[in-house]
Amino acid sequence: MQKKKIIFAAFIPLIIVALILSFSFTGCKATTTETTVAETTVAETTVAETTVAETAAAETTAAEPVELIFWMPVAQDDPHIPLFQEIDKHMKEKFNISVKFEGQSMDAWFELLTTAGISQAGPDLLFNWSGVAYGIDAGKNHLYEPLNDILPDGMFDKIAGWGGITDSDGNIYGVPYDIAIAGLAYNKDMFTKAGIEFSDFPRLWYWDEFIEICQKLKDAGYTPLGFANKEGYYGEWWLGYPTASYFNSDEEISNYYQKESVNSEPFLDALAKYKYLYDQGYFLKEGLTLDHTNNTQQQFIGEKVAMQFTEAMYTKTYVDSLGAEKVGANFWVYLSNEGENSKKVTGIYNHVIGITPWSEYKEESIKVLEELCATDWGANVIKQILGFTPSYKNWKPEAPDPNNPWSFVEGKAIEIIAQNGGSGDVASSYIQQFAQTIYQFNNLFLTGDITAEEFAKELDAARNIQ
Repeated sequence: MQKKKIIFAAFIPLIIVALILSFSFTGCKATTTETTVAETTVAETTVAETTVAETAAAETTAAEPVELIFWMPVAQDDPHIPLFQEIDKHMKEKFNISVKFEGQSMDAWFELLTTAGISQAGPDLLFNWSGVAYGIDAGKNHLYEPLNDILPDGMFDKIAGWGGITDSDGNIYGVPYDIAIAGLAYNKDMFTKAGIEFSDFPRLWYWDEFIEICQKLKDAGYTPLGFANKEGYYGEWWLGYPTASYFNSDEEISNYYQKESVNSEPFLDALAKYKYLYDQGYFLKEGLTLDHTNNTQQQFIGEKVAMQFTEAMYTKTYVDSLGAEKVGANFWVYLSNEGENSKKVTGIYNHVIGITPWSEYKEESIKVLEELCATDWGANVIKQILGFTPSYKNWKPEAPDPNNPWSFVEGKAIEIIAQNGGSGDVASSYIQQFAQTIYQFNNLFLTGDITAEEFAKELDAARNIQ
């Protein structure tokens, strides 16, 4: 009995504490209903009642870190590398999402995509160019998830350039993040020493004037045009960008390249002019065996050639290496001045980014697309690092910068488009339908191993046109 009393006595303090706590919690609960709004916020501390800053952090930061993989073909010094370093940093800070950039060799790019499409395995995010033979064709081959049902509300209206990545059934396979115009960079010192006037550049220019310039450069001891055509990309450029000038409208281009034989004019004329550049020694001769990725920019930077393919990103690289005082930029030369399109800006295309069907992180991937393509932050970082015009419609160009030759091309393009319109995505949407065949046969054509007619018949066969 004594033992039971001792045990009971020992529990008395615990019972008292329990009663006190019970009354305390009851009191707290009763008091909570009578507290002020401020006290309620502190007491209940729910996500919905946190401060604005805490709410934003809770909404934008993922509960667990997520890593997305992004593929694109790049050279070692490609400006997309620092661009995606900024994207990775931004997405980590805002959403707890990392974006791992995995640059791929251009030599193996199409084979890599084929393998990924067959195996349905690879990155979460995938780069491409706009156009039938690139982004749209890749989408139809199940490399991209159609975005129609997963784009955030209002995002579509904020971005320009959807046409180049939307198929005929209305499937959207990627998001354009910039607007690019193909052109030619020129070395001002070489032009000056060859007696070539360029004070009114940038402007539209045409075949006869261009050939005179090439000959003056050659006579002065310079190689007029860069050439690194092992893969055949220069054939795509020279038979794509300038050929729009033969036509009066994009509808005419579409009908010709999709329904008619190219073993006819005006394509045979374009082939003849392309070969003329090679036969006259205006192209860098050894370029037949040189790859594009490791030689195109390097030829101009090393001052081996007077002119070279360019766009905003390439021009920035040229200026960084040679200085703005030595680098000029102009539109791509037009092969004809007869068509109405010869008065317009042609060769407009987009770089795009899409989500792969096999990605397990589509929601997180959409956040990357939205931040890069449809925000002020994304537009500014694209312009600052790549130099391209962002596709984000709210972005407004600044006045041309004397240290950026491409800004004058961009400004002139906007002026011409306002006056005469633009012929957009010509190379990507039409010529590139048989780009692989161009790659395969164009060097054989240049060296005379096949004729223009034989080359054209191969291109017809690639489109099942008799």
